[in-house]
Amino acid sequence: STSQKDNTSTIFDTVTRVLKSKNPEHVKRSLFENNEDPTLVMEYIAENIPREYESNKEVQKAYEMISQADLYFGRTRSSQYYGYWKYASDFMGVGVSVSKRDTYRKFSKVVSPMAFTMMGRTRGKRALRDQIASKMEEKMHVSLQVAYTIFPYFEIMFENDEVAWEISDFLELEDDEIKFFRKKKIPKAVIKKMEKIKAEMREEEKEEWRKTIKDGIFREIPPQELENNEPEFNEDDIDDIDSHKNNTVIDIFDDFDDDELDEIANEYSLSNGPKSKLRKKKSKEESEPKEEKEEKLDKGQTTLFSF
Repeated sequence: STSQKDNTSTIFDTVTRVLKSKNPEHVKRSLFENNEDPTLVMEYIAENIPREYESNKEVQKAYEMISQADLYFGRTRSSQYYGYWKYASDFMGVGVSVSKRDTYRKFSKVVSPMAFTMMGRTRGKRALRDQIASKMEEKMHVSLQVAYTIFPYFEIMFENDEVAWEISDFLELEDDEIKFFRKKKIPKAVIKKMEKIKAEMREEEKEEWRKTIKDGIFREIPPQELENNEPEFNEDDIDDIDSHKNNTVIDIFDDFDDDELDEIANEYSLSNGPKSKLRKKKSKEESEPKEEKEEKLDKGQTTLFSF
């Protein structure tokens, strides 16, 4: 294990050998003894060429060699034939090494590529962007690629405080995610106003269902139709049926208190499951305003936000 460690070159040793030496054998050996990803070594060599070479012609020729090496790395990825690595290593190693006329007798510190530094600085912002896109993918049923294209439009829409609140409430965005689209926070007065409107609309919806249940959902069904569409019950429900066999439908609902009726109203108003076969459409006068309301709700996914 000791001999293996001694025969291993670090990426800084390899870059120094390529830029300082003109001996092809030494350069090849240093690249062979390096265990790093060859593309990473190429990035380090490319970043440090102008720090070592002083002549413009030398720099130009060295980058031409880097370009050829990158071309062969691309062919390796596309064809999955790793024999191209040999040619890429020769270009980025020996090719860059012989691009200089003479060896410069000076100390040059080997630095990491600036591209990696920039990616590290923007890692947090990119993670926040991906987090918002994931929420859009879930709520709006679009792909991540489509979600990214909507970001510029959100920046314009978020200039309006009320629209900003509606979008953020629909997507369940946090404060830092809201700041991704606008610099200032949404005013507290706007938040309070919009939350009040949302609560009122929810309460109206609950009250409508609560009234439907209390009045009896079977009241307007003619006896003949009720007989033809008699519901089927499981054996587990026999006891419950026997306990209420002498009661009317309305009497059965009288056993529920207001809290239980609220829960039933919530379940009816929020679920999209199949409706009972015993339910009959309301009269034309009552159904028209409800259909108008349902049309508005179908266009979006909440009562406050619509795309």
